[in-house]
Amino acid sequence: MKRKAKPLPFLVKNLIAIGIILLLGFAFLFLAGRWLESTEHQYAEERFNDVSMRYLLKVSNDVERFIDDVDQLATFFSLSEKVTRFEFEHFAMSNLVKHGGVQAFEYVQIVRHEQLDTFLETAREAYPDFTLTEKKEDGSLIPLVLNRDTYYPILYAYPYEENKEVIGYDPYNAEPRQEALERAISVNDTTISSRMELHQHPGKSAALVFSPAFKYEKEGKVFEIIGFAEGVFVLEDLISESSDDLARFGLTLVIKDVTDGEPVLLLEHHSRGERQIDEEHYFAIDKTFSFGGRQWSMEIIGNIEEFYLPLSNARYSLILVVVLLGILLCYFMYLVFVLYRNNQVLMESKGQLRKNINELESSRNQLVYQANHDFLTDLENRFALDKFLIELIEHKTKQSHVACLLDIDKFNLVNDSFGHEAGNFVLKQFAKVIQNNISKDDRAYRLSADEFLVIFDTMQLESAYHVIDKIINIVHDTVFDWSQMNINVHASAGMAVISSDTQGASEVLSELASARTIAKEKGGNRIHVFDKNDPESVHFHNQVLWVNRINKALDEDRFALRVQTIKSLNSTGDLKEVLVVMLDEEGGMIPPIEFIPAAERFNLMHKVDHWVVDRVLEYLEANTQASEFLWCINLSGVSLNSEEFRNRLVEQVSESPELAKYIVFEITETAAINNYELVKTFIDNLNDYGCKFALDDFGSGMSSYGYLRNIPVDFIKVDGSFIKQILENDYDQTIVKSICEISVQLGIKTIAEFVENEQVLNKIEEMGFDYGQGYHIDKPKLI
Repeated sequence: MKRKAKPLPFLVKNLIAIGIILLLGFAFLFLAGRWLESTEHQYAEERFNDVSMRYLLKVSNDVERFIDDVDQLATFFSLSEKVTRFEFEHFAMSNLVKHGGVQAFEYVQIVRHEQLDTFLETAREAYPDFTLTEKKEDGSLIPLVLNRDTYYPILYAYPYEENKEVIGYDPYNAEPRQEALERAISVNDTTISSRMELHQHPGKSAALVFSPAFKYEKEGKVFEIIGFAEGVFVLEDLISESSDDLARFGLTLVIKDVTDGEPVLLLEHHSRGERQIDEEHYFAIDKTFSFGGRQWSMEIIGNIEEFYLPLSNARYSLILVVVLLGILLCYFMYLVFVLYRNNQVLMESKGQLRKNINELESSRNQLVYQANHDFLTDLENRFALDKFLIELIEHKTKQSHVACLLDIDKFNLVNDSFGHEAGNFVLKQFAKVIQNNISKDDRAYRLSADEFLVIFDTMQLESAYHVIDKIINIVHDTVFDWSQMNINVHASAGMAVISSDTQGASEVLSELASARTIAKEKGGNRIHVFDKNDPESVHFHNQVLWVNRINKALDEDRFALRVQTIKSLNSTGDLKEVLVVMLDEEGGMIPPIEFIPAAERFNLMHKVDHWVVDRVLEYLEANTQASEFLWCINLSGVSLNSEEFRNRLVEQVSESPELAKYIVFEITETAAINNYELVKTFIDNLNDYGCKFALDDFGSGMSSYGYLRNIPVDFIKVDGSFIKQILENDYDQTIVKSICEISVQLGIKTIAEFVENEQVLNKIEEMGFDYGQGYHIDKPKLI
């Protein structure tokens, strides 16, 4: 009977895997090493080529620049009728300093035999001892035998001291000068001689550059060659200035003249003093350049290791790879040994993970529920309402929905009288009443403290109205028992229809808020339905919309001041009344009649009044000429009812006491009578700082004049309704006359409003008014 093969132990199987990994690792290291070696060699060759080509181009440019300077010297002679020794030396000196290896600049004159006498006479003006010479075979100079048709003597040379022996020397029969001269004559262009040695620099390669100078006709055509500008340079000295680039990498530069087929060595420069090139491991690059009709081959040779990356780069990278691979292998072995144990732990963890996932899912659902529901009443909250309204309005259908906003009238009294726990109890009971009277398809929300909103699914407005009316009646008839205390409340509601024409959630909420507020203003415990055809609903809704516009304008500082002159009728000095306007987003003016009613109704007027006072004080501080007038500022009666406003205004004035004496605050007669004690105290406080006061719209209340004795005002502004008809209405004349007489007795100045023509102006002046104000006198202007 055959035995069944036993499975390999867990450890043995994983040791085999480790062996395979190790073999793969060694193979990787071998390939990585070869790749790095190839990469290093390639990069080193690229560095060598880059350094070498830049240097070769620099040497080439140095030679070209020297040739260009010789050409410029030839051009100088071509364009000048006569060049003196001084001019030549000045020109040559300015160019000589630019080149390190240049020995001399010279000028060779072409002289016909018949021109010799004239030439010698001219030459001796520059050099009195000037004589034509030639060289013997031993190199010494002797007088030239004058038996040729044409001579090529050196007329000028610079530097003079080092080259004075060559003055007058005719180099024509001396190689390699003769070859270069003849080639320049034949091609009419610049030429360079083959290699030669100078007696000043034995063993060094020198070359001569000849650039022909021409005589031109008037039309600019070449007539004939008249001479040559000559430059003498030593090649090794010319490159010495840039040899540091070669020495840095231990390079060798070899320059050969390959013009005539057989290479002639011009220069072999070892940057570190002697040849140190490894014959087996080196880079080489060569390039042939053409200079003055001769071909020069330039070759640079360098050792490979000079261009390898330092060990801290590529080779360190290989070491780092080896170390990392070793760490990974050790880590892998560790994983193999703990794999079996971890496998058991993993199985146990899976069960725990499933449990955790279920708990997380439950927690997520709970968080989603809490995010969309009110914790006190368990109704959906404002966040859920916004999402539902957006979805409802974006997916418009022909089916309309009815929405209702309810809240408890004067709910703050419940909290103040019975405590917040009692208030919470009432809110929960109110929510239950709502839930118990709507269908399962309808949705109820708690928006804020005592605000609740219901959206009826498919119900018509009339049916929904009956449901809300039932809820309000139940709340009214219910006595809420809290800790043996009876709490009675009632509620108000605003209703609106959500139709396919509804533009957004904000429109729905503003319509509901408008309707609910109207219901409250009518006494509460009732329902008001928003109707776009109902003037009352539309007017109130428009005022609600003004709330956001006013707040936004305050945030963006979109208010402006206009000033209207109040003319003095007895030469005591004019007054200025400050009028506020709101600016729309395009900068257009919105008159106060449009936004002030809403600002007063929704408790925003105090912000506008503070803004006006701040800007007037800033204007007075910035404009010293403004102190010629008193500045009248209107204060709203609604603002005066607020103790916080009155205290803040006193604080504003106290911060600029030096400006207070130029301020006149206007308050209406109605506000003064309705808040008599408050207004009197307020006026007394500001009088201490020098402020003055005016009673505006005086006479409109038809009250007794007796209170004037106790309210310390400085001006009375007679209501414009009396002034407009003062010419036709005897009754108005009598009222106005009595006001003027009483004002005189009390020492109060009078101001007539609505002066619209010259006749009215004459009449009020006749009646004894101190000031007049109206469009006939001045129209408001922006400041």
